[in-house]
Amino acid sequence: MYILALFFYSIIFAIACSYLAKEKGKDSITWAIIGFFTGILGLLIIGFTPSKNNKNKNNNFIEEEPDKNTKNSSIKEEENTLLELKKNGVLT
Repeated sequence: MYILALFFYSIIFAIACSYLAKEKGKDSITWAIIGFFTGILGLLIIGFTPSKNNKNKNNNFIEEEPDKNTKNSSIKEEENTLLELKKNGVLT
């Protein structure tokens, strides 16, 4: 019974390590084997290793710079609005 529980535990960690490795751009088969034999330790190792592709979809805290054309057009719109307000006497 103990061996069956240990085998089930190993399979769960193999699947989890394989999934994380695939998400990080690493070899999922290798990490499945590592997860099978090391369990939670393998899961922690793959969890803290950086991904191969630095443009990871989970890297949401880095904001992309807006397109320069969009930036210039919004500045022009704001300038036109200010000129219109000055023309109407709202701004001096």
